[in-house]
Amino acid sequence: DNTAGGLQATRHLLRLGRKRIAYFGSSSDRWPEFQARCSGYERALREAGIEPDPRLSVEAQSSEQAGHEAATGLLDSGVPFDAIFAASDLIAMGAIGALRDHGRSVPGDVAVVGFDDISMATWAAPPLTTMRQPLADMAALGVRLLVGDPHVGAGDQRRGDQQQHRAGDAREHHPARQRRATAPPPEDRRDRSQQRQQIDPWQPEARPEAELPGGDREG
Repeated sequence: DNTAGGLQATRHLLRLGRKRIAYFGSSSDRWPEFQARCSGYERALREAGIEPDPRLSVEAQSSEQAGHEAATGLLDSGVPFDAIFAASDLIAMGAIGALRDHGRSVPGDVAVVGFDDISMATWAAPPLTTMRQPLADMAALGVRLLVGDPHVGAGDQRRGDQQQHRAGDAREHHPARQRRATAPPPEDRRDRSQQRQQIDPWQPEARPEAELPGGDREG
């Protein structure tokens, strides 16, 4: 459920204290999953009493170059923002590169969340917080449908419909990988650390210190 994933990702950024959250993704009909993720993003903002700012919705197709160009354009526009929800991990990683090129720190100045949990997300610098899709289950169901498995029927359709309508419980269907690309704004980090542990269902993914890029340690 892409709407649920967008909702959960944006709620995560809001819980961290981010208020000016940009969305990077395509509005083209060729990318209906991006449109659904944007719908979840807008719903989360409105739930928090924040009206989506159209200047923070930036066109980007699923590539690192598109993410880099989207972030560069937003930075050049002068429109303030403190977080990015990217419709794909590739977009997110490109955006992080542009932020770094412009002297912005991640997550200090700008927190970033991607979508899909591709393998490269773990080794991005910093490691990317992302929404994980059940790709193996989705692929298995696709194969069963393709070969005409008689055991795929109304029950599978009902379960899919239930997922589409349970956006308020997005975490069940989109387990999150919280890595070092998201954190509260620097001025709020100490005050909010204990509170975040109590109210935020996302927990940082445990990774050995030796695996962190550049030998950095969690601080």
